[in-house]
Amino acid sequence: MKTLVLLVLALLNPLLVSGVQAQSARKESKQEFVIAHRLSDWQTKHFEDQAKAQQHTDALKKLGAEVRTDRHDGHIDVAYRLRGWQPLRVESDVLAHQWEDWLRAAGFETIHGHSPDHDKHSHHEGHGHGQGKAEAHGDVVLYRAPAWVAQHFDQLEQADEFIVLTQALRCQIEKTGHAGHTDIRFVCPEWTAVEFPNHKVAAAWTKWLESVGFEVQHKDHHDH
Repeated sequence: MKTLVLLVLALLNPLLVSGVQAQSARKESKQEFVIAHRLSDWQTKHFEDQAKAQQHTDALKKLGAEVRTDRHDGHIDVAYRLRGWQPLRVESDVLAHQWEDWLRAAGFETIHGHSPDHDKHSHHEGHGHGQGKAEAHGDVVLYRAPAWVAQHFDQLEQADEFIVLTQALRCQIEKTGHAGHTDIRFVCPEWTAVEFPNHKVAAAWTKWLESVGFEVQHKDHHDH
């Protein structure tokens, strides 16, 4: 719980964690780790403590979510959603996995690529695999794009979301526009891993990864 509180406080401090508005590349900065996240349907959490409800609300708004609050019978309901993939940028893989756990616990879908040997060498505090609902039956998918792959988009919103996803998958990206269209080229030469909450979700994302040009190996989480 203490770790989660510190994470929320960090999110509310723009000097520690860049928010959703930080879309442009910060060439002079350290390496960034991106967690793509979205929540298509309304999610509601109940609070009895007003301060905790406000803290949760502030964090959600910082993430770019729509938020509604309602008081009834001495409780506070915080309802929220975030349509469309958005990036959360942090400065270390440790923070990335801690935030991914927080986002999943709050009901968000998340995408975050990491080294395939993460499970062997990088059990960060607050991110133990096999613990909690998010990872209890999770699957790991390995992917790479050793040669440049190009995707063409007619709608800018779709192009922007694709950029968020490929950034979260730790790919190198090039974007060009012409005649009202957007072309995105990406390359991800090394095998990289991404975790999903269950086999069904992993299978769906495997199809998506293959459809946009990745080589994919879908390995059941319990095989590790």
